[in-house]
Amino acid sequence: MSWYSFRPYVSVAQRRREAEQTARKMAGKGTPLNPVVVVGRTIACTFWGESWCDNLEAYSDYANRLPRGRTYVRNGSVIDLQVGTGTVRALVQGSSLYRIEIGIAALLPEIRRVGLSRARSSASTPSGCVGCRKAGSCARSTQYSWS
Repeated sequence: MSWYSFRPYVSVAQRRREAEQTARKMAGKGTPLNPVVVVGRTIACTFWGESWCDNLEAYSDYANRLPRGRTYVRNGSVIDLQVGTGTVRALVQGSSLYRIEIGIAALLPEIRRVGLSRARSSASTPSGCVGCRKAGSCARSTQYSWS
């Protein structure tokens, strides 16, 4: 393949099959997976999820990177998503299996304290889906920790 060639087109159905096969293989090896399941067209249904997506949009460096990522999420190509302290890790089945990691710097204690106090005052129901347009439409249950 020369430098100006593109990889051949892979249909959504084929990507979905490959993602399912990879997930089955990993589950068979005992790897715990947390796939992303989108209900409808909305990717994020909580205040926190929508804020995260809005923040990522602000750092968009290529015109096609985030839209392509949205397509992967909606097509079921995100096999695993792990959110940890300071990191977000994902396994994505594209033309090959991608391992993605986003690092996030910790907030200073005084900034964290102000942010939590604002979040507490704006979130009317911390056990529910705060940012959803349709109550109960989330694919996952949401839990908030205010510590």
